[in-house]
Order: sequence, then C-alpha cells, then structure tokens
Amino acid sequence: MAAGLVVVTALTRTVLVDASFASRLVAMLADFAVALPLLALALGPFHARRLRRGLRAQLQQRTRP
Repeated sequence: MAAGLVVVTALTRTVLVDASFASRLVAMLADFAVALPLLALALGPFHARRLRRGLRAQLQQRTRP
C-alpha cells in the first residue's frame, strides 16, 4: 500500500518555481483531481481485501459461543 501511495505521489508531483498563487492553486487542484482516481486504482483492491478480512473476522467472533 505504501508503494502505491509513493507512486501516485511521484506521478502527481508538480514543481512550480516562480508561479503566482492562483496558478499554484490551479495546479494543486488538478493534481488532486488526478490523484484521487489513481489512488482508487492503486489502493482500492488492497483496501477492499483488508475490509473483507476484517468483516469476516468479526462475523466469526460473533458466531463463536
């Protein structure tokens, strides 16, 4: 999961040296808009698997006397 986060961060990193506040804000919002789907693709399957494992463990604990 950490590797996926690092890859998405590296892909969406924008370097603006002498940019105005408005252009930095637009670049940040564009990076955010690109990063969300990339994170969902990179980390979604791992998160879903962990969620299923947790739910399965809770159900097993409830059914045990």
